Amino acid sequence: MAHREHVPAHAFSPSLQQGYRSDVAGNACPQMAPIRFGNVRLTDLLAQGANNIAGANDQVFNTVPYGVIKLHLSWPGYAPHDLIPIDLYAGGNRTTRASIAFQAARLFCRYLDTCKGNKIHPAATKWKLGQGYLEPRNIIINHLTNTYENVWQIDCDVVI
Repeated sequence: MAHREHVPAHAFSPSLQQGYRSDVAGNACPQMAPIRFGNVRLTDLLAQGANNIAGANDQVFNTVPYGVIKLHLSWPGYAPHDLIPIDLYAGGNRTTRASIAFQAARLFCRYLDTCKGNKIHPAATKWKLGQGYLEPRNIIINHLTNTYENVWQIDCDVVI
């Protein structure tokens, strides 16, 4: 019988080498509320687009003090991806819930594909990606979480 399980994320930790100096100066941006996507399968989001999610046209980044977010992608047992910048004003339009959901899903899927070719840490074999293991169709995207200043991470579950 299939069950749903939360995927533990490798939380982003800022470093001075990455240019995050605001904590030292005491100027860190406040964290924003999660951007919810309504628990949609990754494959459905990519195949059908994100216009069917609740609040698809909401402009979700209206109050942020930055113009670029950085997406931190990780999966248990694999190395996290370098931060991926996403321009919030590309095309001259404000970013909507649907547009950020689709962009994040597309980038996440590419990251997962690169993980398949890499070795997984032995302690994380239940999270192995690939045919016969976990695949994008098993992944449910819950929301984006603001983990630090302009850094956001995908929160997801798997159905296994």
